[in-house]
Amino acid sequence: MLKKNKNKRLVNAFAFVVAAAILAVPLAAYADFTQLAVINGDGVRLRKTPKNGTILELMYRGEYITIDNDVVDHDHSAWIYVRREKTGTKGWMEDSYYIHDWQP
Repeated sequence: MLKKNKNKRLVNAFAFVVAAAILAVPLAAYADFTQLAVINGDGVRLRKTPKNGTILELMYRGEYITIDNDVVDHDHSAWIYVRREKTGTKGWMEDSYYIHDWQP
């Protein structure tokens, strides 16, 4: 009886660890980048999280980005999730610093 309960606890612990690992991966990790755009400012901050997040890189006028319109932060609606094409870095930027509906 004790061995059966111990095995059940191990299975439950394993299931908990797997579920926690899945939930720990942010939705942005599954981004589907689809909209090509161009930066229209100099020194535009690409951040790890919206607003005051860690600055990952600075982007400059004329650089290409690809936007994922499916990843949104409802608390920071003026921010978009992008991939910087020059480096492949993914992060958040304020949405006023790119040219909307840009076509190459």
